[in-house]
Amino acid sequence: MEDLLSQVNYHCPQQYLQFQIKNCSEKMFVAHVTENQVEQLFKGLKNNSSPGFDEILTSLVKQCLCYFIKPLVNIYNVSPQTGIFPDMMKKAKIKPLFKEGDRQDIKNYRPIYILSVFSKPLEKVMHNRLLLFLKMYNILTCKTTRVHGVKIHRHR
Repeated sequence: MEDLLSQVNYHCPQQYLQFQIKNCSEKMFVAHVTENQVEQLFKGLKNNSSPGFDEILTSLVKQCLCYFIKPLVNIYNVSPQTGIFPDMMKKAKIKPLFKEGDRQDIKNYRPIYILSVFSKPLEKVMHNRLLLFLKMYNILTCKTTRVHGVKIHRHR
């Protein structure tokens, strides 16, 4: 658990964050996602984002969503119940992104993982459900401190 927590805010030095983890005997209940929720998740995606390995454009999916929303809702509901993230949604296109310095030095690049348009809403569903569970049972809280007069973001 400590390893996971150390990754939560990797951009913030650990000495400025103090996490408190509380035990919880409750199981994480994942409510079914509805067609309306899936539609809203897709509407929230940017049209100009790069397509994943499947080369399917977000704008095309948004236009045709009504034709395959029922199977997507089924996948989005079965996946959390079974604990299986569909293999095709795990695949990503990896591109190097230049950070700074000499463009000839490979150390000055970092990988960008471009996921399929279909995996993004499922990840968002699970993210929202996990945050709701953590907040509902007050499992993970983050104390904040001030660094050079700036308040570090507080998780509750």
